[in-house]
Amino acid sequence: MALVQFLVVQASLASFRAVSQKPSVTRPQVNPLQQYIDDLEFPDASTREAAAHAIHDLGDAARDAAPALFAAILRETDACPWVGTALTRIGPLAADLDALESALRSDNSHVRFWAARTIVKLGPDAEPLIPILISLLCDSHHPVTDSVVWALGTIGIPAISPLVDATHDDDAELRGRAVLALGRYPQDAAIKLPAIVKSLDDPDPNVRRQAAHAICSLGQDAHPDRDGYDAGTFSTLVAAIDRIADGDSIDVDAEWFGRVHGWLRPSA
Repeated sequence: MALVQFLVVQASLASFRAVSQKPSVTRPQVNPLQQYIDDLEFPDASTREAAAHAIHDLGDAARDAAPALFAAILRETDACPWVGTALTRIGPLAADLDALESALRSDNSHVRFWAARTIVKLGPDAEPLIPILISLLCDSHHPVTDSVVWALGTIGIPAISPLVDATHDDDAELRGRAVLALGRYPQDAAIKLPAIVKSLDDPDPNVRRQAAHAICSLGQDAHPDRDGYDAGTFSTLVAAIDRIADGDSIDVDAEWFGRVHGWLRPSA
């Protein structure tokens, strides 16, 4: 009996060695990013959502997924926010301008919103999109217009001249939105301020109000003891604030204006 057991054990060991010494089968490596890109077209919505989340988490390493994300956001009827979030995380490239323009022209306000948000990461490279962005300042959906103003601000100096031109447009709504966009950010205030001040004389009361708001917005970032505004720009800003204070044809939030006026003229 002992001999039989010994032989059984030896046979088992031999079998194990034979299996363990067989050459391993090399399985093809699957590129995780490519799998996520493929999953963006999967019929199941939860799979598409998981893929977009995974792409978002990869960050800059997932830049090659941008075209697929643009296709997905245009394809989804509800412009899935998880696709838009992934786009804003990884950011577009200059090569994606055509896709961005298509998204900005979408009939879906959610798509327009995410497109404008994505442009924020592109910055000055989005200069070719300035005309359509300015036209979207009059979008009927506030989240879209707010994102457009943000995008124009990140484009910087190239957007200033077209915005100044828009302050002379026949459409009063566009004039007002352009003035507001000029005043949203303090950068390059010396270039923007003359057009904003001139809009205090606009025939439309809403445009005058937007100009006053823009001046107050710039005023929040100005102070004689601060860097950022040169003496000439600061003087122009203070003169505009004084003009608003002395006039009665410009409607502006009194509490906000009072804070800004006191900030610029603490002894007044």
